[in-house]
Amino acid sequence: MRRPSLSGFTLAEAVVGIAVLAIVGLAVAGLFKAGLKASTYTLNQLSFLSSARMSVLGDASRHGLVWTGQESSSSASLSTGTLVLGQSAGAAVTFRTTAATLLRGQLGVEQVQAEGISSLTLAYYNLDESGRVIESTAAAGAAFVTFDLGVTRPRSGEQRFFSGARLRNR
Repeated sequence: MRRPSLSGFTLAEAVVGIAVLAIVGLAVAGLFKAGLKASTYTLNQLSFLSSARMSVLGDASRHGLVWTGQESSSSASLSTGTLVLGQSAGAAVTFRTTAATLLRGQLGVEQVQAEGISSLTLAYYNLDESGRVIESTAAAGAAFVTFDLGVTRPRSGEQRFFSGARLRNR
């Protein structure tokens, strides 16, 4: 006598199959969650760097702190919070922060240079008689200006960026 063939699964086989499928599903979900977290972190870092780049270098339509500093003839003040640069062929250019925004002003008109800039700290330097770098005590004597930018994004904290520019007339 011939035994009839069974085409289905036993209950034990079905339970084991579902358990294996659940374990694989949890592993895939964990990988997906890790990838999403890494992607979010990368986007936040890119946002930080974009704001810092826009502040320091500018873009095609507006020059940033470094470019403007290099093209400037002199510093008009030694303020640690507002950069005022004299231009050889035009009005002074100012940079200052307000409400997490870096503003660039010229001829009384201010434009947003970059968003997310929480602080701007400036220092001015020149050379003494023996050629050593010293902190400048007179705006007209400043030959180099440094920029310390604080860039803040929600839920990401603050990061600091440091750069500088040699003034053109020195």
